Amino acid sequence: MQITVLGATGKIGRLVVERLLADGHQVTVLVRTAAKIAVAHPALRVRVGQLSDADAVRETIAGADAVISALGPTLKPGATGTPLTEGTRTVVAAMVHAGVRRFIGLATPSLSDPRDRPTVKAKVLPVIAKLMFPNA
Repeated sequence: MQITVLGATGKIGRLVVERLLADGHQVTVLVRTAAKIAVAHPALRVRVGQLSDADAVRETIAGADAVISALGPTLKPGATGTPLTEGTRTVVAAMVHAGVRRFIGLATPSLSDPRDRPTVKAKVLPVIAKLMFPNA
């Protein structure tokens, strides 16, 4: 399969790319800095650009069978805006344009399940995360 990976230079994204290549897939990544790609492989195509650049995103997704997003929010306390949300909108629009229907999004947020038993840890961790990483 031809798979586009976003967030390929992060901790999880790197592992995703390595696994896809090991499994014999063709992988295209969109990165801000090509030097951050830790692996060189003949089945890996690296495109340099910004998630906010709709043309770069469209070109990266063109021909893909699926898109995997390992994008994460900025952890910089002073950051403003919603680049991850806007970037995801750009990705979805590019997928619609290219006719790509498979999307896997790896993300940090979680949803509570009514079957979960409330614990102190489950109540405290989200509060701490919000205080430490307000943009997450």
